[in-house]
Amino acid sequence: MPDWRQFEVAVANFVAALDPTAKVTHDTTVPDVDTGRPRQRDVWVQARICQHFPVQVLLSCKYWDEKLNVQDIDAFLGELRSSGAHKGVLYSRAGFTQPAIEKAKAVGVDCCRLYRNQPPDLPDALVFQTYLCTPGIRTSLVEGPLDPRWSLSVWSDLFGVAIDNVEGKQTFLDSLVAAIFDAEQKTAITRIDPKQHFPPDCRTTFELSEEGRKPITALLEVRWNVYRGKLEAHLLDGSYSITSGDFKGLQIGPVISLRGGPGPGWELLEGRPSIESPGVVTAILTHGEATIREALMKNLGPRAL
Repeated sequence: MPDWRQFEVAVANFVAALDPTAKVTHDTTVPDVDTGRPRQRDVWVQARICQHFPVQVLLSCKYWDEKLNVQDIDAFLGELRSSGAHKGVLYSRAGFTQPAIEKAKAVGVDCCRLYRNQPPDLPDALVFQTYLCTPGIRTSLVEGPLDPRWSLSVWSDLFGVAIDNVEGKQTFLDSLVAAIFDAEQKTAITRIDPKQHFPPDCRTTFELSEEGRKPITALLEVRWNVYRGKLEAHLLDGSYSITSGDFKGLQIGPVISLRGGPGPGWELLEGRPSIESPGVVTAILTHGEATIREALMKNLGPRAL
């Protein structure tokens, strides 16, 4: 089957899927309203508005390498009038020029693009602002070489040392887990900047002191990574009406793995974009205390101090 015909079939199948009650016919003939002679139509739709009022729609499919221009809109208007259809829709593989879109809007013709297994090159007017924030945890010793009298070599040794804090005596690991959990669960969720929509980074220091040994000062930093949901992860297959700014079809959100973090469909940003739109969706990926403890023991525990 040639490509142009596959394109017509794909348009017909897509439109039929939108309304199972409609009768969608591909490559059919409809009498000319002036002469009565049958004329070929790419896709002919017979449907009912509100399941009661009958309407007929003519779809013309242009599998061309160049964008449709104003003259092409004029030619389709003649085809539409001769068909007697109530509505006309143009599908163009290459798209439309801006004057053609303006003309189509003025005369009530829908200009559409069909996307099949490809990311859509939709205009900037269609914006999906979805962001995901995940915590990046970094710990380090602040002051000089470690006093050998502590007899500590790796982080897991330090994890077991008891320190004094507001909760009383607690191991360093318990204090670290509590601080990270607080940064994720409380600070991130309750103190999001209303203008930025992102949780604030935080820094916490811990001091371990014991008579006869030089104190140990450890720094905990929780820096939030910001990912933006890619447009192609939202819109994969379907039909976009350029004249009305409406997309119909398959919409899939980017994947978030509760264990592995951001999945396919996310783009890590270098900085934090300035966001003013109230329609922004920001997701925050946090962890339970058990998960934080497990991650610290596995990733940080064996590392040398």
